[in-house]
Amino acid sequence: MSVYNLFSKQVTLRRGGDKTLEQVLSQDSFQIIYLMLGINELGYEYPATLTRYEAAVERIKELQPQAVLVLEANLHVTQARSSQPSVVTNGNINMINEDIKRLRREKAAAIWM
Repeated sequence: MSVYNLFSKQVTLRRGGDKTLEQVLSQDSFQIIYLMLGINELGYEYPATLTRYEAAVERIKELQPQAVLVLEANLHVTQARSSQPSVVTNGNINMINEDIKRLRREKAAAIWM
């Protein structure tokens, strides 16, 4: 999943049936929600990715206002992988992690506990 299909892609649940994240968040109540997005988005236009990430976070908080939302940093790749010609580099991962941290600080008072 990515910020570009987070609410439209269906997943198969252990309890059976296919549902979108929107359906799951609308039907059940959660205390904590962990969100780790960013690696799959590195090849997209960066400002658009950040805008969609922020919109996704805001939608999750609308659907689950009582939940604690944990925005997780993206894990680094090996140095060998990072040094290959690709958008998946530790430098780009650091960049998106910093923007996720910034977003968390900016929005904390407005939408998060």
